[in-house]
Amino acid sequence: LVCRGNPRKVNELMAVDCLLLLLGWLGTLTTGIISWMLFSLATVCLLKTYHSIWIMTHRAIKLDRRGVVPLNARAISLVCWEVLLSWTLFPLAEGLKQADLLDFETSEAFVCVADYASKVGLALIMVSVNFEQLQNLRVTRLEASITSMSTVVEKQQHYHQDLLDRTQGAVQAFLTATFGIPPTVKGDPMKNSKDISDPAFLRFVSLQKFEANTALSAWDFDAFNLSMSKMQQATMSILTAFDVGESLDVELSKIEAFVKEVLEQYSTLPYHCAQRAVNVLQSTACLAIQMHPDAVSALDHAALLLAAFVHAVDHSGVSNTQLVTTRAPLAQQELLETVNEQHSARVGLKLMYHHGLLD
Repeated sequence: LVCRGNPRKVNELMAVDCLLLLLGWLGTLTTGIISWMLFSLATVCLLKTYHSIWIMTHRAIKLDRRGVVPLNARAISLVCWEVLLSWTLFPLAEGLKQADLLDFETSEAFVCVADYASKVGLALIMVSVNFEQLQNLRVTRLEASITSMSTVVEKQQHYHQDLLDRTQGAVQAFLTATFGIPPTVKGDPMKNSKDISDPAFLRFVSLQKFEANTALSAWDFDAFNLSMSKMQQATMSILTAFDVGESLDVELSKIEAFVKEVLEQYSTLPYHCAQRAVNVLQSTACLAIQMHPDAVSALDHAALLLAAFVHAVDHSGVSNTQLVTTRAPLAQQELLETVNEQHSARVGLKLMYHHGLLD
């Protein structure tokens, strides 16, 4: 309270405290009416102390004033009430003793209990407030970190967008000269198609249907809330929208059987599980529809989606480093140190051959 108090009020409070101690000492040396007079004068000093503390408390709570605030407003209020309550018990006990309503031993025991209770209460308040301040400090620092990261990401996005805008013409010229890919036509590609039976046009229509399916094409898609049957339906919807069956010349029944076995082959680990496989497949599909139809073929889309779907099938659940270091049997079967990735690719290709996707 002193750190935010008026210097004159602080000195006045110190003087009253000293007077209160002096009156208490003199009261032990006197008896009768003089003792009562000293007690009454000490009570006035105590009430003056109450008033000063109350004024200083409200002054300290006002955050618009200058000075360091060691405690927040809630803590200052709790300390104030705790001090006023505990200090009221001492003169109450003394008054009851002077009026012969309490004997000496009982009043002294009462004072000791009140003294210890006030100290424990003050300690509990300080500990509680310290924890609260630490939590608020962590939240403040976390918010500052997030704001800083958001600023950096936004700057990077602007930089990459500017770089993309400046290089888009050169990239398009390179694609046209090297691969014969025509420049991107702005507007609706459906209006620029000359033949509605053209496979590229039909594939574009199919992708438009996928994009229109907001449940599958949204970035907040969450496969972790889906059952096994719902995951199979979502996977088939994505593969069908990208014409994977037609690209591989495979019946949908074979693809359905392949999807079902792949999902079953995924482990029940919290991370490398079937739900994650569907999530990765859906995210890859959302990225794939951003590609220009003339830049990738339907077979490219099929390979991309199937690779995303089987990317972690039958994952061991431990890192490549641990597998290699411990010379696990799985690590001895693969040539490179990317043990899990090679194993998943091997299992995925095996299942594709088994279900006739690569005949």
